[in-house]
Amino acid sequence: MLYQALEKTPGILTAEERERLRPLNFFPSSRPLRQEDVLGYESELKRVVNTLMDTTKAGKEEVSPLLAVTKCLVDPRIGKVDNAQLNTLPDDKEFLGNLLGLLCDLHVQGDLVSKSPRIGALFLSNPSQPALLFSFDRATCEEAACSLVAELEEAEDQWRAISPEWAEKMRAYESWQAGARQRQKQRERVAKQKPTEGDGPQSTAADASWEASFDPSEPSKDFSFAGNYVNVSKEDVDKEIAGLARWSGVDKRILAALKRGIGIHHAGMNKGYRGLVERYPSGDFA
Repeated sequence: MLYQALEKTPGILTAEERERLRPLNFFPSSRPLRQEDVLGYESELKRVVNTLMDTTKAGKEEVSPLLAVTKCLVDPRIGKVDNAQLNTLPDDKEFLGNLLGLLCDLHVQGDLVSKSPRIGALFLSNPSQPALLFSFDRATCEEAACSLVAELEEAEDQWRAISPEWAEKMRAYESWQAGARQRQKQRERVAKQKPTEGDGPQSTAADASWEASFDPSEPSKDFSFAGNYVNVSKEDVDKEIAGLARWSGVDKRILAALKRGIGIHHAGMNKGYRGLVERYPSGDFA
């Protein structure tokens, strides 16, 4: 595609370069292609583009051959957008305000690569691929993460305040907590009894109830991007997060975001935090 764009634009390739760089002429036809062939071709095209960039005068970019080549390669939909609009940075407040909706769409629908008819089948078993954002500025990454977690927490608080489902769950949990002392006494009585032959491990049904592992301070699933902790237990992740909170000085808001499946992988981040992000279950990040 780059060769075709260079060939189509007048005044860039000489007649000799046009024939020599034509793919059918450049690549050998007597054997399969090798990586060195591709790298060699890339190097030759890069040399032409570098020369083109060096000879483009400042202030003349809009009428230069370089712009003509760029227009040949750009997505047609982007080509219809005015250059001034394309080169205008979005307002920070507006960008952050729309960020949660964008990530939810990407996370629920799956990574955009899964829409490819050739490789999309690879993602059918895990349609909720992570949504990835790229920024060179660590402060921007941190600001985005903190904004996301604040928005999720606010929405979660509002939902919990009016949700009959949450109210019923809390009533059941508080009732279970009220009986904790009685259950403990029952376990102690069972433990003191002399086991008879054939008795298995002593346990109570209450030990296996959902209330035993429920923590109302943890994020609700509908307000979190975190997955199912396939490769590591939630307890281990929570323990590492608690350790980072005590010793590393990592912003508590960043750690709160991590518990909701929102991680930052940037060279400037704390080493312990970055390592935890790398070990986090695959597919569990926004």
